[in-house]
Amino acid sequence: MFLLCSISDELVEDGRHYEELLTLYKALEQKDAEKSVHIAGLQALLQTAKDEIKVLTDKVAALETSLQFTQQEQDDIKDRVATCEKDQIRQETELTRQSIYSRRWNLLLFRISKTEGENCHQIVKDVFKNNLQIPDQRVDNMPLCGVHRLGKKHNKRPRPIIVRFTCRADRDHVWSRRRLLAESNIRMGEDLPFNVREIRKNILVPALQKAQKTEGVKASIVVDKLVMSGRPYTFNKIPSNWRPDQPQLQQSDIHGQNAAAVDLPIAHETGYLQETPENA
Repeated sequence: MFLLCSISDELVEDGRHYEELLTLYKALEQKDAEKSVHIAGLQALLQTAKDEIKVLTDKVAALETSLQFTQQEQDDIKDRVATCEKDQIRQETELTRQSIYSRRWNLLLFRISKTEGENCHQIVKDVFKNNLQIPDQRVDNMPLCGVHRLGKKHNKRPRPIIVRFTCRADRDHVWSRRRLLAESNIRMGEDLPFNVREIRKNILVPALQKAQKTEGVKASIVVDKLVMSGRPYTFNKIPSNWRPDQPQLQQSDIHGQNAAAVDLPIAHETGYLQETPENA
């Protein structure tokens, strides 16, 4: 009997331990299930992150391709702009050259007071005869195809008179005698394009004055060059100690400079002209 009771107690005790183990097992199984769910969730998030990274990688690759294309396009535009600028410079140079050539038959007379009902043609011929001392017969036989005043009307100073010669030899002969005007108030100049006048007025003439004042050298302006002691300098090659203390011209004002010689006083006179003819 005692043995049976002992066995029964052991069985009860084993059953209790079994129940505890079963409960512990179920708890562990529940935790394992929860962890599995959590791991599955993490795996889903990881996959989502991978998908998003792939999308971003594709976008970055697309952006890199687009940037490469844009850079190539920008380089092409720069090349086209550079080509256009070179073409523009060539065209401006050619236009300036043609303008200079077409103006070689012209001369300008300055500081001639205007009178009511004046005859510019006769005024010019009187200057040729009386001031330049050209024989009357030669002056009377000079065919002039256009003589009138230039620029807008104003009261500060008389507008210049442009003289268009038919014969280049007559024009050159008159120009060669311009120094005879030194004793009078009248001045004579060549008809030059605006950009040529600007370079002479803003760069060459100040450099000439500075060189003559500081070094006392013999100087003149010939074509688009400053000639010092027989050595020519283009406007961008003038020594720094002769350069004027003022800003340089814009690039658009310095292309194609190809003009003939002009006296120092004339460069100042021709700086403002804009051709607005007045019938006379």
